[in-house]
Amino acid sequence: MGLIFGLATACSDDDSNNGGDAGVSGVADAAGGRDAAADSGAGDAGADGSARDDVFAQGCDINGVTLPGGLAISEYTPFDNWGIYQVFDGQYIELSLVRDASIDGVGTFDFAAPATSNDAYLLLATDCDNAEQCQTYYNAVSGTLEVAEFEKTVQGDFRAELKNIRLVELGADGHALPDGKTWCVSSAEVTASSQPLPEFVAPQCTDSGVRSGFEGGDTEVTRSSTGWVTLIETTQPNFPRDELRLELRAQAEVDTAYAIDDVNLATCTTCLSIRSGCDGGDTCQARYNAGAGELIIDTLDMETGAFEARLTNARMVEVTQDGDYTLIVEDGGGWCVDSYRFSGTFTPSTSE
Repeated sequence: MGLIFGLATACSDDDSNNGGDAGVSGVADAAGGRDAAADSGAGDAGADGSARDDVFAQGCDINGVTLPGGLAISEYTPFDNWGIYQVFDGQYIELSLVRDASIDGVGTFDFAAPATSNDAYLLLATDCDNAEQCQTYYNAVSGTLEVAEFEKTVQGDFRAELKNIRLVELGADGHALPDGKTWCVSSAEVTASSQPLPEFVAPQCTDSGVRSGFEGGDTEVTRSSTGWVTLIETTQPNFPRDELRLELRAQAEVDTAYAIDDVNLATCTTCLSIRSGCDGGDTCQARYNAGAGELIIDTLDMETGAFEARLTNARMVEVTQDGDYTLIVEDGGGWCVDSYRFSGTFTPSTSE
């Protein structure tokens, strides 16, 4: 998920904090761009919209955008939103709609309306290597998003149109640049397929099709410079084999209990999975993601790289992965691990 800005701040009810927090890329949230609408050339609209300036009357440095097909609009728990995040042809779109807000379904959202300014936002960017490395970002300060269809089911249809959009260039702090460029989009179709959060139901460990326990033989532990820990336990060094994978996507602390409560690979922070029947080409017969369990870290030594942790009451369901998006297999299998002890050594980071 290529989240550029801090959605929790952008969607805050406290307008005074807009633009105050840094997001994943270290750039302040996009809501600061909306705060600058008054001095960016976006006109004020009356009740019938007649008082608003023509979006193109003041001139535009960039005109138009053609969005690709095959977009996905995904539901995210941490930010309580539905979002499209996609790099295409060196450009990037980030469209976020807050769940249960004014534009959570079919309807029209006005990017210049103060009353609903925290319910959605639109970013476009240019010269992108990936979602987090674009040269210039632009935030929508006027225009509308007209949602004609929004099916919140797996592979459901999302159809909308961006109309008379004016975007302003953002600085490194996430606020509109006083002398920045503008990007105008008279009309652009947005079509996507829905990726709702999977609904986890713990398997019954005694049912047929549900496996139990795990016997690991070989261990590989890595730790990134940001503190993420990845541990892979394998049943044997040779293929085919089963693999138990633990990912801690946040700074880990000793003697702290971490809940394993998110089956979705796109949003989990303590991520646990088993892949079974894996061959040497990184292809496995089945995958199981955990949506329940608890992990306690006993040892995390930055000098020696020693890592030890205890896993209890892990419950997993069979899934398929579309990138980071997780789809639970209907009537699929399950896997229960009542207890397991991780132990391994990572190479300490020289930057810490």
